[in-house]
Amino acid sequence: MLEKLKAEIRSRFSHPDEITVAAVNECKYLLGCIEECLRMYPPSPQPHHRIIPPNGAVVNGEMLPGGTSVSIPIYAISNSPLNWTEPESFVPERWTGEDARFANDRREVSKPFSYGPRNCIGLNLAYAEMKLIIARLVWHFDIENATEGDWIDQKVYVVWEKGPLWVKLRPVVRA
Repeated sequence: MLEKLKAEIRSRFSHPDEITVAAVNECKYLLGCIEECLRMYPPSPQPHHRIIPPNGAVVNGEMLPGGTSVSIPIYAISNSPLNWTEPESFVPERWTGEDARFANDRREVSKPFSYGPRNCIGLNLAYAEMKLIIARLVWHFDIENATEGDWIDQKVYVVWEKGPLWVKLRPVVRA
């Protein structure tokens, strides 16, 4: 997957100045990688609770009384076999449409930045920054994991309790 991402970025851009917000939007596999990372490892995996307004509301076809706390279990919904084919596998192609095995995945349930009027106000900026940073990193460097053990084995207290993520970066040698 990293080789495929490198090929997309390094063939699309011949100079780092070409890596712009507009240009990275054309990198289909890059976006697939980002979406898959956010699906498997959402920034805030805990449910974001909302309170039903005083007059009640219809949620998923049911009338709920005012004052009821509701939430979307972001991590659970993003990793459930009810929504995803091979939910524990990292497969960027499920977002790009390149692999028919994932045609029935329910991509619309992936809401790593929450949902509705209280979703993350910085959503578009976050995507722009992720695309730019990853594209520039991959364009400039060959990347190798240097973290011992399973980095993803983390505890959650509203957000992830992250340990160090060590990587080796080697400047790309271009002919």
